Amino acid sequence: METEHLDRLVRRTLGADYRALEVVHYLMTEYVQPEARCRVAITLRSTGAGLTERQEVFEGQGTGFVEAAFRGLVEHFGREHRSLALLGFVGFDVVGRMETSSDSRGLDALARVRVTVNAPNNQRIEFVAQARSTLAASLRAVVRVVEHFTNAERAIRRLQAEVEASVRDAAGGILLATRRAELATLRPLTGLAA
Repeated sequence: METEHLDRLVRRTLGADYRALEVVHYLMTEYVQPEARCRVAITLRSTGAGLTERQEVFEGQGTGFVEAAFRGLVEHFGREHRSLALLGFVGFDVVGRMETSSDSRGLDALARVRVTVNAPNNQRIEFVAQARSTLAASLRAVVRVVEHFTNAERAIRRLQAEVEASVRDAAGGILLATRRAELATLRPLTGLAA
């Protein structure tokens, strides 16, 4: 199934409660020698039309920046969103878009980062971000992974509640069948059981 279709389904299900995650700030310390270790502190802003805007700060550690950022995000959001722990990174590409530079040396060109993850259903999903900073573009791409899967889980919970309410109220019919089909579409992506 195409990522765009899944994203539309999640956004339609959550409506104004879709939670967008935006990078505000990050601090990184990386030791290259004698052992590769990185620590990153990230400040994210959570927004959504139906949500109270808030900023959250958390840390992660890993061998490099991407691992440290993802580990921090999983530790922070993973308590509520189990699918994050089931994701595997299978691709990471950085491309300098030199034609976007305002400098003849190309130093301020956009960096385009593409992260590919293997979802729990073995579907490969790509997330892309751009920035004039390679680290900022990398972090934005990783945050998009987390935004996608946390919202997918929230959509599953909402759909499940609607299915249960329809069954209880004997409303059934087309709405019940539609919500069950939507659940069947989203569940394999996140690895969540019925």
